[in-house]
Amino acid sequence: MELDKDANNASVSDGADMRMFWRKLWKMQIPQKIRHFAWRAARDILPTKANLRLRHVLMDDVCEECGATAETFIHLFWECQRARETWSSFKNFRVLVRTHFRSFMDFLWFVLMEADWSNEDSAMAVSLVWTLWTHRNEVRHGGMRKNGRELFLRCQHYMEEHWAALILPLKHPQSLDSKWSPPQLPFYKANVDGVVFGKQKEAGVGVVIRDHEGNFIAGLSKKFKAPLGATEVEAKAFETGISFAKEVGI
Repeated sequence: MELDKDANNASVSDGADMRMFWRKLWKMQIPQKIRHFAWRAARDILPTKANLRLRHVLMDDVCEECGATAETFIHLFWECQRARETWSSFKNFRVLVRTHFRSFMDFLWFVLMEADWSNEDSAMAVSLVWTLWTHRNEVRHGGMRKNGRELFLRCQHYMEEHWAALILPLKHPQSLDSKWSPPQLPFYKANVDGVVFGKQKEAGVGVVIRDHEGNFIAGLSKKFKAPLGATEVEAKAFETGISFAKEVGI
């Protein structure tokens, strides 16, 4: 699958550092839905109460968790008491406390570009923000409110399952000897593959997108709880690859 590189020229971020920042985000070992969430949060386009009030959708923007101030995203994931309770279980919490964040973009920049953390710690930090956002939405729709420790353990368990899935093989034996060939300018190439886990009645797909020099642009792995056959999972891999390329913006 080859994708036109010129189609993304108008949206290229200014500066090499910013390009590196976005590339690091798309390479993080986190589920695709959390990458997409982080991208939206960095652009401050999530429907927080403060943003909805700016759009005249709501009249009240007070945080429903603490009732102390407006529910901006920085308040929701960092300043609010529930957020601090959750972060207190994170191994690098003391490092974060010493840093002033004005926005999620500041936070994400610190995690990806400044903090000398392992890939797992960086992934866990971003996933904790997603967990807080998910919990906020669940509570607003009648779900049970959880304490900070419960939210941290929930996120930790979710990420451990994701990392375990990443180490599962995604290639068929007959494809191991094939040689990858780069696309010609101005194209990207997306390679996809799938695997069937018969005993678990699950299937998995993987996608890797590279440019004409073979540079890694983005990738994902995903599991489906469905008893798909070999042909069906290959079709699902192509479908996932096309959707992922659109989400990445190439």
